[in-house]
Amino acid sequence: MGAPQIIWLVLIGVSLGADIARHGKPKTGTYNANLSVVGVALGAALLWWGGFFG
Repeated sequence: MGAPQIIWLVLIGVSLGADIARHGKPKTGTYNANLSVVGVALGAALLWWGGFFG
């Protein structure tokens, strides 16, 4: 695993952590950590399938 993959994982981890911390708090709607987890998983799966982590 190279630097781009590590940087991507750190950025996604920070973003996901922020979403989890705000889960259920009001904004225009409400924050939803579950949807963020699904989005991150789908993005990671697509990158894996495309060879980014290979």
